[in-house]
Amino acid sequence: MSWRLKEFLSGVKGLDEASFVSRYPHPLLLSEGHGAGGASGRGEGDAPTRKLGTIEEVAAYAEDADDAWVVPVKRKETSQHQTIITVGRGEECDVRLAHPLVSKKHAYFTQDAEGFNLCDADSTNGCFADGNKLEPHQPFRLADSMALRFGPAVKYRFFGSRAFFAFCSMRLRIKTSSKS
Repeated sequence: MSWRLKEFLSGVKGLDEASFVSRYPHPLLLSEGHGAGGASGRGEGDAPTRKLGTIEEVAAYAEDADDAWVVPVKRKETSQHQTIITVGRGEECDVRLAHPLVSKKHAYFTQDAEGFNLCDADSTNGCFADGNKLEPHQPFRLADSMALRFGPAVKYRFFGSRAFFAFCSMRLRIKTSSKS
């Protein structure tokens, strides 16, 4: 399951933070750049990932990103794994990225008391978080609005639920003020 950002924003408009977090209690990924091309991961180009630190910077940079995709980071009901959330090209992956340069099982998310981590699953083309190439099966602590890259071209931003609510709120304000 995934949504175009424009439709996702329409669906959450008017929700307060508690209602948003209740509806979306899991982290979310936001596609970035032409390489991500959506939840399918299809796209062209290999533009460098822009360094954006705050949710406000990401919201402003994403001004023309209505065609971006929002992807939930959660296990499928049919998932074979109880402690990880798998990412890859394979049909069995919890987060499916159907791009030829993404491995069948490319990476996985883990969660502990301090938050979420991303681990490379010994993928062919690598996994990157905040510009760092991840070592296979070594957890990398994720932070809100952190840039993730799966292979050379599939790019996303990672957000916890509350941070994505803040991002959506800012995007809705930016869109409203630009129409005035």
